[in-house]
Amino acid sequence: APSLRHSSLTSPLLARSPAPPPSQRPSPSLSLPPSLPPLSSSPSLRSFSCSTVSLKAPSIERFAGKKVYSTDIMEEKKSRFKGFLIPVQSKNDLIDFTTFLRTRKEFQKATHFMYGYRIAGDNVGGEIEAIEGYEDDGESAAGERILYVLRKREVLDVAIVVLRWYGGVPIGGSRYKLISKCTSETVSQYLEDHQYH
Repeated sequence: APSLRHSSLTSPLLARSPAPPPSQRPSPSLSLPPSLPPLSSSPSLRSFSCSTVSLKAPSIERFAGKKVYSTDIMEEKKSRFKGFLIPVQSKNDLIDFTTFLRTRKEFQKATHFMYGYRIAGDNVGGEIEAIEGYEDDGESAAGERILYVLRKREVLDVAIVVLRWYGGVPIGGSRYKLISKCTSETVSQYLEDHQYH
């Protein structure tokens, strides 16, 4: 089976080649950045101790002909979070989508537009390079957390954007758990649609 090699976050996008099915992709060796709260402190990415309220909100079903996956708004001490997943073939696809979100009236007042992405690169000699990157947008280490979940779930050719509306009350490490939950829930929707995990 081919091995998966992570490129640096500043690597240029390489010419695309067909990637093997997810079942043949090896699990990368992961290490959570020391600055982030450990995921092991909760039973799973989708279950944690902080109290949240999910709110229905206007969403986006399609963008540029692609299906968009999203969560309800999650609220914790007046801070609100909402996640989106969109299939991408380049970072430009992600930038276009983020720009579109910023123009939508219902999302314009979001304090942070954080994202992470993973894109399949060249398959040379059975070794696939993952082109990946992230953006914190002022929420320290948030993009790293999104990218960590994408690596752990072994998904490629997707980007996650998580919005946060700051509620005026610090919520500490709960923000990382909510960002992870937004990421994990959209990935689960995507994988269910594509019938693999």
